Amino acid sequence: MDFAVPILGLLLVLIPALAWLYRYGFRRRRQALHSFMASGLVPDLVAQARPWRRRAKAACLLLAAGLLVIALMQPRWGLGPEEAPRFGRDIVVILDVSLSMLAADVVPNRLERAKVMVQGLVEQLREDSGHRLGLVAFAGRASLQSPLTLDYSLFLDRLADANPTSARHKGTDIGGALRQSPARFGNLDPAYTDLILLSDGEDHPGQAFDAARDLAQEGFTLYSVAVGDDEGAVSIRVPGEKGGFVLHRHNGKDVQTRTRPALLAELSSLTGGRLQLAVADASPLRIMYRDEIASKPRRQVAAGTGEFLSDQYHWFVLLALLLISLENIIRERVGKRV
Repeated sequence: MDFAVPILGLLLVLIPALAWLYRYGFRRRRQALHSFMASGLVPDLVAQARPWRRRAKAACLLLAAGLLVIALMQPRWGLGPEEAPRFGRDIVVILDVSLSMLAADVVPNRLERAKVMVQGLVEQLREDSGHRLGLVAFAGRASLQSPLTLDYSLFLDRLADANPTSARHKGTDIGGALRQSPARFGNLDPAYTDLILLSDGEDHPGQAFDAARDLAQEGFTLYSVAVGDDEGAVSIRVPGEKGGFVLHRHNGKDVQTRTRPALLAELSSLTGGRLQLAVADASPLRIMYRDEIASKPRRQVAAGTGEFLSDQYHWFVLLALLLISLENIIRERVGKRV
């Protein structure tokens, strides 16, 4: 069970106070009655009272008050289908899965850290549902991993599977990925589309700036996150043939990689986007969504059936009314009057 307005539960503290007032009133009433006339005349002049009836009437009203407070809290339970339009944007995640993303200058490595960032974004989008998510993985060439979907579980499954083997060609071609990614999803509306690039910034062909300018001319906005530590060059650990990890080597030398946030920042600025730096104890993509994307215009992306908690407050109102009716039926005094 859930409550739409749980703060109103504070009113329940009034119920014990009301119970104390009832008890105090009963005592004062009894004292006033005995001070008015000799106690021996009370049974003859006043109808016979039944204490349990008086307590029952009070209990009915106290329970009714408690039930009405719970009704005000709007209790909900039981999942039920409901047709509702969904409004949102198309968010395309462009994930670098090249071998350099296996560098362990961040824990456990650049690629896994990037995935954690994307998972943080998905958690944010679950709270603000309606956006479609798509995933493109790239190294030397871009490959569609997840079509635009409202099924975030599917998206996360495809995200978990993304790795250097997902790319058809080795290397790192950011420019090619930027050009190919929008085409992988058909007719994207730039006004309702956001591209998010997660990479260490290494770009071998060197055509990324031309690709970013093309995106800007088409009206797309590119945001980026630099993954890795830009303090210096590090070696790349790749899975070994006999298990474990070995250093990646080329022509007999260890391959070194360096994170280049400046390149990513310039690519984003060419399209009106920006680079988001990672900060402690927060996902940079959650911050980026909150500051840059959440307030943008949305369109209806789907009209489907979702599961929602059903309002159940009417049951508490009904029980409260029954208790109030029962209180009116119970007679406090019985016997004949003189």
